[in-house]
Amino acid sequence: MKASHRTGSAAGRAVRAPAPVERVLLAQGALALLGLAGSFYDREAGLAVCAGGLLALGPNALAARALFRRARSVRAAGRGLYRAQALRWAATLAGFAAVFALWPGVAAPALFAAYLLALCAPLLWHLGRST
Repeated sequence: MKASHRTGSAAGRAVRAPAPVERVLLAQGALALLGLAGSFYDREAGLAVCAGGLLALGPNALAARALFRRARSVRAAGRGLYRAQALRWAATLAGFAAVFALWPGVAAPALFAAYLLALCAPLLWHLGRST
């Protein structure tokens, strides 16, 4: 499967639709921005939602970059998948440790809810498309 899909045409040029990986990262980034916007209503919860979205976005973007940067063949991508997943888990654990160490009064329920919602973004996107 190609990394991008071409659809339609705009003034004679092919328009590139975002690849599935880009869609996931965009959804996670949107959740982080939504949390930032929500911080005007409830500062602690909004910033915790923003941090939860960023805790999902950052490691996933890092793993995607590590995976696709060296993938010149399917075999290389398969070997790189384990390395990328280990990097993602290490970055996620480091991110949660940093948030709890540097922000003692974090709204933990909002942080974890946003993190889990950001991880479920691909599933929610597919469910929304199928209806």
